[in-house]
Amino acid sequence: MWTPLQRNIALQEMLKWDGDVVMDGVLGRSGGAVLRRFDRRQNNNASFCWDIADAMAPSRWLKIKRAVKSNNNPTATRDGDANHDPAQKCNCIC
Repeated sequence: MWTPLQRNIALQEMLKWDGDVVMDGVLGRSGGAVLRRFDRRQNNNASFCWDIADAMAPSRWLKIKRAVKSNNNPTATRDGDANHDPAQKCNCIC
């Protein structure tokens, strides 16, 4: 369920959010699940990253993700469909 942001997104916060996504891609092994980078509970968690976990709280990361990626997947056009827009899942929030 979508919930509104409690406060506006600052540009510095957006830079950290983008950095977390890029860092996750650079590190690999998360299988696209960026939230594994925040998980400190497991001793043998190879996906955990201090830099990502220190950048922002996982709950704030999710709230920003919900604001940025506001796509209705069941009704979205697919790659190869007529009038497909590859950027349809993202809003320009800045």
